Amino acid sequence: MKAKKISFSIVAMLVAIFSFSFLLLGCGGKKNTDVLTLNEAKDIVVNSLAMNNSQTAKVLLANVNEGNRNIFVKLNKAEIQIQGNFGYGTTISGLVERTGENWTKYLLNEGNVFDEYYNGEYAYSRYNSQIETETFDSSYFGVILQSFDCVYIDLLFIDDAWDTIYEDEVVKTNNDNGYTLTMDISMPRYVDYVMAKSAELGLGAEGLFGEGEYLQQNKNEGSADLILTFDNNNQILGLNMSIKALGFDGQEYSFITTTMNITKTSQDIIAPSWINE
Repeated sequence: MKAKKISFSIVAMLVAIFSFSFLLLGCGGKKNTDVLTLNEAKDIVVNSLAMNNSQTAKVLLANVNEGNRNIFVKLNKAEIQIQGNFGYGTTISGLVERTGENWTKYLLNEGNVFDEYYNGEYAYSRYNSQIETETFDSSYFGVILQSFDCVYIDLLFIDDAWDTIYEDEVVKTNNDNGYTLTMDISMPRYVDYVMAKSAELGLGAEGLFGEGEYLQQNKNEGSADLILTFDNNNQILGLNMSIKALGFDGQEYSFITTTMNITKTSQDIIAPSWINE
């Protein structure tokens, strides 16, 4: 995985990528809630992300000596939907496939005007009827997916995160199909944590959440929240996360809240017909 240098000038897109809504997946029937300790929640999450003998996953960049802690690796195939302010529209949606360290396939679109398909070797994009071929590292969605790992998703469940960003109590909401865990995140600690881990991993943390008054404003007025969804067998099915933080639209800084939903799927990712048009 190539390290990506991330600056405040593109924080609007990256924050948008990782601020997520609170849609409770599969919550049918009568609900009841329990309050868990953070350690109880950690046991559930870490065990649900562990790989069984039939799955292969090398330790990821932030997971050294901890086993797998990346939800995309565990799910293997996932449906994603991200709502925010992006280059081609306000919604990114589609299917992704991840095996160990590598993204192996994806079929994604943004705003119904930009499409991209990756077959494990090349990324094919379509915009205004023009089709281009690129490598994964240089493709539009390839950069976004690597940002998931480098800055946010791959840092959520390692031991340092459990020791740093979460509050002491977790709400467990039961339903007919399983349950959800609502994780309360301290935004000031989250900002410091992400910037510190990004620097530690050589990803370029300067300016990630701004500097000076912007940095303090993000800590004071921003927010980060997370909901995890499980089935009745304690297997993780997806997550929803929301981050409100300052972003720059080219003219001014303002708070941007973007939502992201990751859901396990069994759908196969196949090449779209437009590649041969």
